[in-house]
Amino acid sequence: MRVFGLIALVAANLAGLWSWQSIHRQPAGPHGDLQCFAGKVLARTAPRASIRFVLPPDEADGGLINHRLRYALPGRYVSTNLDMFAPTRPPEWIATWRGGCDGSLERAGSR
Repeated sequence: MRVFGLIALVAANLAGLWSWQSIHRQPAGPHGDLQCFAGKVLARTAPRASIRFVLPPDEADGGLINHRLRYALPGRYVSTNLDMFAPTRPPEWIATWRGGCDGSLERAGSR
């Protein structure tokens, strides 16, 4: 009986670990969607590129969205239309997020 209890305890812990990994593997919700779009922007831009994200006003998130984007796009200079201050560097790229994983990426001068 003790062996059965030990096996059940180990199995429950392994099941908990597996379910935690499956939940945290893919980002969910609106920030996960933006992270998906940011991944596409990362793949299409060179390191040290300057990118201006155009986001819906309800995505401000108290300024945390800027930090999330900077984390998702390492080696790039990121600003958003929601920044309190004007960017210190003119953008080379304009990334417009449409929700979900969708959006557009255009050269700043091509608009």
